[in-house]
Amino acid sequence: MTDDQPSAEPTALYRLYDADGNLLYVGITNNPKVRFGNHGRSKPWWPEVELKQIVWLDSLQEAEEAERLAIASEGPRHNISNNALKIAGLKRSGKRVSYKDIANDLRAAILDGQFAPGSRLPGINQLRREYSAAGSTVRQAFASLKTENLISSRKGAGMFVRDLDGNRTILIAVDQPQQAAELLANYMSPSDLRTLAEALALKVKP
Repeated sequence: MTDDQPSAEPTALYRLYDADGNLLYVGITNNPKVRFGNHGRSKPWWPEVELKQIVWLDSLQEAEEAERLAIASEGPRHNISNNALKIAGLKRSGKRVSYKDIANDLRAAILDGQFAPGSRLPGINQLRREYSAAGSTVRQAFASLKTENLISSRKGAGMFVRDLDGNRTILIAVDQPQQAAELLANYMSPSDLRTLAEALALKVKP
């Protein structure tokens, strides 16, 4: 199976409204309770939500299409209109991209909250087209993000964002200090990085 083959997993399409009936957000999930908990922790507009409307659809693909149409036609206040636009670096003006470029773009979008926990990333075929890259390059980017525990795969369905609040552990190759520094810089605050640098300096013998 490939990342773009259909999934028969039932998926919920949800709409969030404020007290005046204005549509705030449209999304999809296979676990509304977990998704709404994540929204509550990460979305500054969450206190505005007064009404949640949930419709279950037969498959992930059906839900994704319904979500796309709803966002395009109903104009929810806080949505980004489509997955391709969520990734900051997609338009690279003919520059040949590496797997690190793709992984960096996806990582930034995930950590920025543009891909919520549990949401499906664009498939290999879509990313190949957007980046003009080989499928093997996209797969390597996915493998890198899986190593960082940012995403996980579901057989026949694709790649999905993991719950970052549930597990912030990342794997670091001890023989690649530059890569280790880059990964830690992506996840740790400046103050924590300074504390780490001071601790490491004490461990290094003159």
